Amino acid sequence: MSESSRKSPSDVVALDLPDGNLNEHQEQYFQVCEEKLGFVPNVLTAYSFDSAKLDGFTGLYNDLMLTDSDLSKLDREIIAVAVSSVNKCYYCLVAHSASVRKLSAMPYWASRW
Repeated sequence: MSESSRKSPSDVVALDLPDGNLNEHQEQYFQVCEEKLGFVPNVLTAYSFDSAKLDGFTGLYNDLMLTDSDLSKLDREIIAVAVSSVNKCYYCLVAHSASVRKLSAMPYWASRW
């Protein structure tokens, strides 16, 4: 393969989905991701081709991870790491493990799964 025909990592995607038409609320959600994380997670981008699917995913995530509960944010992230491990979802395992490392005084917890 010639140097000029190689794709950069940013050109390589697993899915070739059409761009979504995000509504105002979804645009704001993506902006919050950019501000807080520095990027929009791929899982959100993957759902952006279908507003209903994106709203379903973000609604479930927000309900599980952000609503009032006796569980702390760290508790929820640790549970998400365990569930991701059992489900063998490498993407979610990496994402939630990073959150555990960031939120925890004992970041090695995230590596024990």
